[in-house]
Amino acid sequence: MRIPSVILTGANGFIGAAVYRELIRRNQRPLVLLRAGADQSRLEGLDPESTFTFSRFDEPHLAARLASHGPAALIHCAWRGVGGAERDHAFQLAENIPLTLATVELAAQSGCRSWIGLGSQAEYGNPNQILDEQAPTRPTTRYGEAKLAAGRQALVLCGERGLSGSWLRVFSTYGPG
Repeated sequence: MRIPSVILTGANGFIGAAVYRELIRRNQRPLVLLRAGADQSRLEGLDPESTFTFSRFDEPHLAARLASHGPAALIHCAWRGVGGAERDHAFQLAENIPLTLATVELAAQSGCRSWIGLGSQAEYGNPNQILDEQAPTRPTTRYGEAKLAAGRQALVLCGERGLSGSWLRVFSTYGPG
């Protein structure tokens, strides 16, 4: 029986590494996408057969290489500028939104049935109250604006490409690593 595979972006980040470990624990095969020279210190036991170095998600042959592994889903954890000092830089909008949409296209071209992206509590701004999914979104940083726009646009694109799409808003991560 073939082990189910899942394409994973941003596996070398804090959240991505936790997702990577959970996929392994659940006996799924993460197909890890890494940029050349990426820090791999959080990725213990990385399988070279399941690791793909890339510079752009739309580069020739990447989707075909991934498709040959029969991925069921793509989990998008990659994001530039998650640190406080970079949260209001213009690249948040100019780079991260197109990057996110490119992962939806990659998922569709690779034969995935599902796409999952990671949003942020920054999409809600700073309301200083208990929040739930029905709370209004009022981002106060470009990071929050980019996350909100990327999530909305990605879910529309998922529908257009016949993918099941999910956007998960993450709050206050902590823990080892």
